[in-house]
Parts: sequence; structure tokens; C-alpha cells
Amino acid sequence: MLERASPQLSPGTNINGLVVEELVGVGGWGTVYRARREDGATYALKFIPLGHAVDRALREFAMLLRVRHRNLVQVVSLGVWPEEAPEYLCLQLGFVEGERLDVWWKKHTPDARGAAGKVLQLARGLTAAHAAGVVHRDVKEANIIVRASDGEAVLVDFGSGTYEEAATLTRGPLAPGTPSYMSPEALRFAQEKSGKAGAHYRASPADDLYALGVILYRMATGKRPFEVREPGDEEAVLEEEAPAPHLLNPRVPGPLSAVCMRLLEKEPSARHASMAELCTVLEAQLAAADASWSVPLLEPATQPGGPAPFQEKAPSVPRRARRRVGQLAALAGVAACLGAAAWVYAPTQAATPAAVAQVAALPPPPPVEAQASDAGVQPP
Repeated sequence: MLERASPQLSPGTNINGLVVEELVGVGGWGTVYRARREDGATYALKFIPLGHAVDRALREFAMLLRVRHRNLVQVVSLGVWPEEAPEYLCLQLGFVEGERLDVWWKKHTPDARGAAGKVLQLARGLTAAHAAGVVHRDVKEANIIVRASDGEAVLVDFGSGTYEEAATLTRGPLAPGTPSYMSPEALRFAQEKSGKAGAHYRASPADDLYALGVILYRMATGKRPFEVREPGDEEAVLEEEAPAPHLLNPRVPGPLSAVCMRLLEKEPSARHASMAELCTVLEAQLAAADASWSVPLLEPATQPGGPAPFQEKAPSVPRRARRRVGQLAALAGVAACLGAAAWVYAPTQAATPAAVAQVAALPPPPPVEAQASDAGVQPP
């Protein structure tokens, strides 16, 4: 939770040459405004109170500097605000114009091609992230924007993410995230290590794969495979098997249903070996798709009959008593040092010089996967 009130910025406020247009949202790690540059380019400005989540904000900046891809939000710079008496860190990010995936999906009710296509786009972005050692850890519809300009899915908000060399910032066994999208291995770890000091789960690409399975399941059936809202709900994730999507909704092609169920396997070794492998599988399925893939998966909510409409708060899937037998068993690379960014990070009492020195000493990042312009970010 934010310890300090979010900055109250009126439309027209000038932040280092960017004119604030409107508040986009307030979350646990920061407040986001949309702002526009003189030439019309739009950006997201994420404000994080100094002394609250500075380390997490620096880590998010570090992660996003490591990878550029058209299906991932892009970072532009890091600064402080106000300049004369800093109270906030400010991340300048590329603004992704569009709708959240769940909002877009309910409005357009696409077919199996659309569902597979959106997951494929996300998997491509996550392939680049994982190659750079980055795990998002909170992949869900609320963190995915369908870009208006080309209809592609873009993963945003890496505030809960981590990378291979990152220090642990969480006190409990699990990092911040959304329980209904957390993998069985993460929930099992939290259950087994509850109350044990110093126990911290280290997320892997398999966690992001599982979350994509939850998203695909929800797009295909209108429901999540399991809802984890209260103590004890995680038992279903650990012990029960959700009905396959094609059993709940006959409009779901069998091959796509099989991909979804593999992503939801209880053991990470039973899922796809990597995001790259998932991309290969989905590309092959889309290339071979027949007419059945062109039928809308769900009926609009205004029409009776057909599969259940996509719902913002989907009801829990009925738990099945069948148990599975023999269940198949990260601040690095801030390269373009802060001095190379459009703004310069100014240390304060809350953000220690030692932390800044650690960031500035990191080695340069690997070559980016795509040009910034391909990712919807205008050079500052």
C-alpha cells in the first residue's frame, strides 16, 4: 500500500516538458498519469513515493531497460518530482493506447484464432523478457492492454517483477501478485513455508506460463480454472484438475484446449519447456486452423444461450474430487546508466547514494529485440 498520498496533478501540469492530461490509475506501487509531449507523443508517468517503494521502482526500471519488444511496455527514463524538493520517483513509460484485455474481450467476443493470437503475442513478449532473465510474476488481464493501433496485446506494469540477480524485497514467502493466477508450486511453497523466517519463493518462467494458461482458460470459457480468494481455496489448485475448456465450451477447438491444460499442469516440468516453445506450438496450430477456429467462443452477454459470457468476476469452477496420480514434478543490467536517461536520478535521504551507485555500476544490457519505435515508444 502507498504510505504517502498520491500526487494530485491537474490537467495541464508540466512535468519536465510533458503536459499531464489525466489520471490513469492508482495501484499498490504507484500512481499513473497520461501525459503528452509537444509533438503529440503520449507517455505514462508513474509516480512512486520516496521512502516507500524506491527499491522496487529502481528494479522495475532496471528490468525494462534490459528488454525492448513490441508486446511489452517500454521505459523511457527515470527522474524525481518535484525537482526542487523531490517527493516521488517518476518512471516515464511508453503509453499504450487501448483497452484492458478483459474489457476488450467482453466487447468483441473473438474466436479461437483471436484467443490463440493474443496469447501468442504475449508469449512472444515474455520470450524476450525471460531471455533477459526477467519474470513478470503478475501476468493477468488487468496488466494487459490491447493496443488500439494494431490490436496486439501488450504486457504492462512490471512493478511485481523480478530478475535473476535481484535482491529479495518481500518479507513473506510470496512476492506480490494475484492468487488466482499464481502457480501451484508458488502456492505450495507458501503453504509449506508459512511462518518460517527467511523463506522466499523464487519465481521462474514456469510461473508466467501458468498465468497465461489461466488467461487462455478464461477467454475460452468465461471462467478462471480456480478462484483463490479465501484461506483454503489454494487446495483446489494443488489437488484438483479443472475441466478442460472444450468440455465446458464445445466451441473451443481440441488442440487449443490441450495447450491450455498443459499450461495449467500442476508441476512446472509438465508445462511447455519455455515461452519460445509455446510460441512454436501456437504458430503451428494457427497455421493449421480450420473453420471451427473462426466461430466466436462466447456469446455477447446481451444474447441468451451459448457458453457463459466473459465476466469481470467469474464464478468459481465447481471443484472435482478427482485427484491427480503421480503429478509430474531476480537489479541487473541497468545499462544505459541513469545518466543516459532523459532525466537524472537525484539521490535523497530516502534513496541512498549506495543504492544509486549500485545501479550506476551495472554492466550494459544486451542488444534489444526490437526497435523502440516498434514498441510504440517515441524517442524523448
